[in-house]
Amino acid sequence: MERIIVQADRKQELVNTMELLFGRSSVVVSLFDQHDMLIYGNQTYRDLTRLGADELLSWSDIIRRNHQAADGLNIEAEDVELWLARANERRWRLPYREFEIDLTGGRWIQMTETLIPDVGLLGVGVEITSSKATVSSLRQDYLRAMVEAETDPLTGLGNRRALERLTALLETAGHRKGVSALMIDLDDFKSYNDLYGHLAGDQCLKRVAEIILSSLRDEGDYPLRIGGEEFLVLLHATSVHEAMRIAERIRNQLTEAALPHRGASAGVVSISVGVAEAMQVDVGSVERLIGQADRALYRAKQAGRNQVRGLEDDD
Repeated sequence: MERIIVQADRKQELVNTMELLFGRSSVVVSLFDQHDMLIYGNQTYRDLTRLGADELLSWSDIIRRNHQAADGLNIEAEDVELWLARANERRWRLPYREFEIDLTGGRWIQMTETLIPDVGLLGVGVEITSSKATVSSLRQDYLRAMVEAETDPLTGLGNRRALERLTALLETAGHRKGVSALMIDLDDFKSYNDLYGHLAGDQCLKRVAEIILSSLRDEGDYPLRIGGEEFLVLLHATSVHEAMRIAERIRNQLTEAALPHRGASAGVVSISVGVAEAMQVDVGSVERLIGQADRALYRAKQAGRNQVRGLEDDD
């Protein structure tokens, strides 16, 4: 009973925080728990989906209501249950996805969904009706940029703003499963840019990001680009030993890709990785975790690069 009360308190604290941040925003914001029940929707979201101020329905029931009323979300399907079955095949499958939704009356919303460990599914959207109507690529790119403010435009990974939001949600909700971090840095990347040029450097970063993504699991892994040639991966509910294996898999796949780098001792692009683990997530712990992974990365660099190190490793 005490655990249930604590969880309820944390849930209410999270809702209060989101209302403070997004309550009066014109951006569409919603948060569904792990049972796909709405636990927060700002006024903009409620206006679009025709929800009352205190209504907390499941996502499926919101869809059913809008379909039955032919108002709000535009569900163009004779069989709403079949539509829901197909939609649920995509929902909750990826840590991050982007899509468009249309509303009755001809309005359009550009949406993103982010899967937050032990919290739920966070939706954020902006209206793109005018860009749809005018077919103005410049305006559409501008509005899309508002949605993608937390996405690195080069690699498609999360950026520092995404890290800030993920950190805040993790620490507000509280997690007892632990989180591991991989701090990844390309070796000798300055010399790569000097030798091949910055356009080639950008292509190299994109390829490394693809390799990182392909090496991760479907759920609970959150890759971000947080600096020029620096990447961070947060691994939810993952021990440091499993994190080391994932880091080695990334490093080995990059080695197998054999991206030429004549300025490196091995003749190919390589990475150094620092690994750290937080057994429990609370306020300030993610920042400390990243600091520990960064120190482990420094040890990997000092030990000769192209390797994975944890803080507990011997020199």
